[in-house]
Amino acid sequence: MADDTVNLGALQAYLVSLGDSPLLSAADGNLPAALRDMLTTFPDGGCRASGRVKADAGRDTLTLSLTCASTIWQAVAVTEVTAAVTGEGVVTLTLGGTFDQVEVTSTVTATAAEQLTAAVRPLRPGAFAAALEDLGEFFGGDAWPAARDGLSEFGFDLKDVAGFDIRLTRQGAAGYQARSAAVVATLDVKALPLQIALWFPDLTITGALRDDQPIGVGALLESFGIPAGEVPADLAIGDLSFAAALGVAYVARMTVTGLWSIGHLKITSLSLVLSYDKVSTFVAGVAGTVAIGSSFGIGVSAFKSFGKAGGWSFSGGLAADAALGMAEVTAALGLPDVPEPLESLELTSLWFSYTTGASVFGFMLRGDMTIADGIRASLGVTITQDASGTRYAGTLDIASLDFEVVFDKDRSGLEVLAAAFRGGENGIEIVLRDLVAHFSADLAADVPDSLRIEVKDAKFVRVKPASGPAGFVVGVDLSAAVDLAQLPLVGGFLSQAGTLSVENLQILYSSGDLQAQAAGVVNGLLGQAQVVPLPQAGLKKGVAALAELKAGNETTPVALDVPPSANAPAPKAAAPASTVHWISVQKKLGVIQINRVGVQYQDKELLFALDAAVALGPLSMTLDGLTAGSPLDRFAPTFNLSGLALSYSAPPVEISGALLHLPGSELAPGVAFQYDGTATIVLPNFSVAAVGSYAQLRDGAPSLFVFAQLEGALLEAPPVLITGLMAGFGFNRELSLPSSAAEVPGFPLLALHKQGPDAPQVLDVLEGRRPAAPPYPARRWIAPREGSYWLALGVEFTVAEVVNAKLLLAAEFGQDLVVAVLGTAILQLPLPAESATRTYVYAELGLDAVIRPNQGTFTLEAQLSPASYVLTPACHLTGGFACAVWYGPSPDAGQFVITLGGYHPAFHPPAPYPRVPRLGIDWAVGGGVSIRPSRPRSAPTWSCGGRPSAARSPSTSCASPSRSASAAAAPDPIPGRWAGRSSPPCCPNRRTW
Repeated sequence: MADDTVNLGALQAYLVSLGDSPLLSAADGNLPAALRDMLTTFPDGGCRASGRVKADAGRDTLTLSLTCASTIWQAVAVTEVTAAVTGEGVVTLTLGGTFDQVEVTSTVTATAAEQLTAAVRPLRPGAFAAALEDLGEFFGGDAWPAARDGLSEFGFDLKDVAGFDIRLTRQGAAGYQARSAAVVATLDVKALPLQIALWFPDLTITGALRDDQPIGVGALLESFGIPAGEVPADLAIGDLSFAAALGVAYVARMTVTGLWSIGHLKITSLSLVLSYDKVSTFVAGVAGTVAIGSSFGIGVSAFKSFGKAGGWSFSGGLAADAALGMAEVTAALGLPDVPEPLESLELTSLWFSYTTGASVFGFMLRGDMTIADGIRASLGVTITQDASGTRYAGTLDIASLDFEVVFDKDRSGLEVLAAAFRGGENGIEIVLRDLVAHFSADLAADVPDSLRIEVKDAKFVRVKPASGPAGFVVGVDLSAAVDLAQLPLVGGFLSQAGTLSVENLQILYSSGDLQAQAAGVVNGLLGQAQVVPLPQAGLKKGVAALAELKAGNETTPVALDVPPSANAPAPKAAAPASTVHWISVQKKLGVIQINRVGVQYQDKELLFALDAAVALGPLSMTLDGLTAGSPLDRFAPTFNLSGLALSYSAPPVEISGALLHLPGSELAPGVAFQYDGTATIVLPNFSVAAVGSYAQLRDGAPSLFVFAQLEGALLEAPPVLITGLMAGFGFNRELSLPSSAAEVPGFPLLALHKQGPDAPQVLDVLEGRRPAAPPYPARRWIAPREGSYWLALGVEFTVAEVVNAKLLLAAEFGQDLVVAVLGTAILQLPLPAESATRTYVYAELGLDAVIRPNQGTFTLEAQLSPASYVLTPACHLTGGFACAVWYGPSPDAGQFVITLGGYHPAFHPPAPYPRVPRLGIDWAVGGGVSIRPSRPRSAPTWSCGGRPSAARSPSTSCASPSRSASAAAAPDPIPGRWAGRSSPPCCPNRRTW
C-alpha cells in the first residue's frame, strides 16, 4: 500500500536506537504506516527485529529480518520473515516456510486500499505441478466441484500449477483476515499463453500473458475464428489482462503495438478486446485514435463477431472544445467545395465512420449556425468521401422534426440553405407557429395559432445575401390537390374542360422580404428536395397562403397574405371586409370562361374562389360564389356554389333564372346540398314564371321540383275568363298540403303572386323562413324526401269580372297516395278598378278537398280567411263549411259529416271531424268596444255514425246532441226532405242545430 514517503535515514536511526532485538509493534507511531499495517497480520500485532538494518547500495530500500512469535501465517509454517521498506513508503514482506511439507516463499504486498495479497510459490519449480485437485479442495472446499465444472465447460485445461495467492482484507478491529484464495496455473486459450489465478470462493479467473514472445493480432483473431484479412500484419499484442466468470463469460484486454492505416488516416494507441459468452460466442473489438491533422484526434472502435466476414467498421467521435473549429476540420480533412453555410458553422461534435476495404470515409458534424440576427439553430452535416469525390448532406432539427438539407453547389453569391421534411403517406399535423417559435418567440407572435396544418411535407429556407442580414422562410404544404370537378351542379361542365384543380397548397412564413432572384436560387434547391417551390416573384414579410390554379396545361399562381390579427377577434362594431384576394386570369377552356381566381383564409379554412361562366350555345350560366378548399388542420376538401344565374336566348324564346344555395343550417335532414331558384320564360305573347329547387341527398340521390305559372288572358267563355295556368312536378320531393281550408290562402303555390317578383322572398316562403300570407305560420312546403313524387295542374280565372279564383289539382304518390283540389276565391266590392280608396266587402274563401284512398278518407272544406271583412277591415267575416266521409280501410268507415258554420255548443265532435268556425262577424270597433253575436245559434249539421266501441258498432250508432229543435224551428237546408218530422231517423242522417 502506498503511503506518504519515508525518510529512510531517520527510520534506520530510529531502529538502531531501539537496541538489539527490539519489538516492532503495530502501535508504534514512529514506524511507517504501511509497515504497521502489515504487522497487524500477525496474531500478537508485532515481531522482533533480528540482525542489523541494511540499506541497499542506492540507499532507497531498507531491509530488516524479523522474528515473529507465531509460526503459522495463513496456512504457511513460517521459518523466517524479511521486511523491505522503500522511500516511497512501499512495504513488502517475504516469508519463508513450508506448506504441506513443500518449502515455499510468500511475498505479501498491498494491492488495494486495506487489502493485501500473499503470493505463495514453491522453492522447487514444479512442486505443485500435479496438485490442482488437492489445492482446489483445500482452498475451494464445497466450491471446488463448481469450479471444476466451469473449467470443463469452457474447455480450460490448467497445466502447470505454479502456486497459490491469498487475499487478505481488513475487518476493522479484528485486523486482516483471508477472504479469498486462488490457485495459480498456466493456461493456453487458443493462441493466448496465459498465467491465471482461479479464485475461491468467487469462482472467477484473472490472468496475464505468460511469455514475453510477441503475438500477432491477425493470428490471434484467426485462432478464435474471427476473420482477420483486413488486419495489418505488423500489429502485435503487448500487455494483456484476462478475467472470466466460470461457465458464463470471459474477456481478454490487450494493448496493441503498431499502426492501422485507413486511407490517408492512421489509427494509433490501439487496443484489442476479445470476449466470449454463450450467446455471442467470440467477439473482437478494436479501439484507437484517428489523428485529424495535428490538431486533434477522434476515438474510434470496431467490432467483429465469430465467423463474420467483411471489413471492420470503425466509428467514433468526440465533443467539441475550444480547439475544434470548422476551419481546422476543413484543413485537416482537405475538404473541397465546402458549402458556404458550413464555413461559419460553430462545431459542437464530430463523428467519424469508415469500413475497411470500402474506401468510403464518413464524417458527421453538428454545430450551431446563425439563421438571422440573434437567431441560431443546430445543424447536423454528413460528409462522405470516396473515389468519386466529396458529398455534403445535412439535417436541421426544427421543433423535433428532422429537415433534410440541400446545399447550394452552384455558388450563386448567396449563402442559401434549403431543408425539407416529409410527413409520410398519412401526413402529420404541424403548427406553423411552433416552427417559427423554434427560432424566435417574438417572430412567432405574428403567426395565427389557428394555422394547424395536416401536411405532406414542410420546408425551411435560409438566405444570406452578399450584403445584408440573413433571413429565413418556413413553409408547410397541404397533402393533396383540390379537384374542382367535384363542385356541385357544375362539376360535370368543369371536368369536360380538362384538368381544373387547385394544387401545391402551402402556408409560408417569411422573416423578411425575399427577392425574386433569391427565390429562383431557392427553388432550384427545393426542386432537388422534391417539395413545392416558393413563388417566383418572391415573398413579403409575414404569413402567406399560396396555391396554383391548374387549368388545362396552364398554371396560374394565387397568393394571399394572412394578417397576424387573425389571432384576435375583430371589433364587433367594424363592418366585415372582404378577405378574398382576386387575380385576373381571363382564360377560356372549352365551354368554361375563367375570369378571376381568388384566395381566402377564413375560419381556419383556406378557400379558393372562381369567377367563371359556362356557355353552351344559346345557354349561358354565371357561377356565383364558386369556392373550393380545405380546413388546414386536416385535408377534407370542401366545395361550395352560392348561386347559379342562367340565361337562354334563341328567339322567339328567352329564358332567365337563378338558383341560390341553401345554407347548411337550413337543410332538411339527409340532404347534402340544395339550390332553390326562380326562372322566367318569355314568349312573344305571354311569359311563364317558375320556381324550382334541386338537391342531392346524402346517399347521392337527386331531388328536384319545378312549378310554373303562365299569366295572361288565355281563354274567354263568358262569364268565365281564364287568366292563368299552373303546372309542376316533384321528384324525391314531398308536397306538404294545407292541414285545413284555413291554410289554403297561405299555400305558396296559390299565393306566390302575393310575394312579388323578388326571388329571395319566394325561396323564404318555400323553405319556411317566412309565412306565405300572414297570419298563417311558416312551414317547409316542398321538402326533399326520397321516394316521394307529386304532380300539380291548376287554373286561374275570373267569374263575371267579380270573383277572382284559383284551382289547383295536386296528386302525391310514392310514400302514400293523396289527391287534392285546392282553391281560393276572392270577392271585392266595389271592384279595385272602380274604387281605389273604398272597399265595402272583401271576402277570401279557401277551398280544400282531399281524398286519401289508402286511408279511406275524403274531406271537403271551405272557409273564409281572416282577411275577409265588410265595411272596414276591423269588421271580420267568419264562417266555413265542411264535409267528410270515412270508408274502406279507415277505422271510422261508415261515418260522414256535413256542417255549415260549426257544431252545436253541446255537441262534442269526435277527433277526426273537421272543425269549422261559426258564421258571423267579429268587429273591433275601438276604445275597448267590440261587436259579436250575443247568442249565436248552432249551424245546421248532418252526421251519421260514431266512433267504434266494444258496445256499439259504427253502423248503428248515432251522434246525439243534448238539445235539438223541431223542423219547424228553422228552415230545412234541404227543403222537403224531412218536412213535418220532429227529427230525422237515426241513420243514415241526422241534423242538429
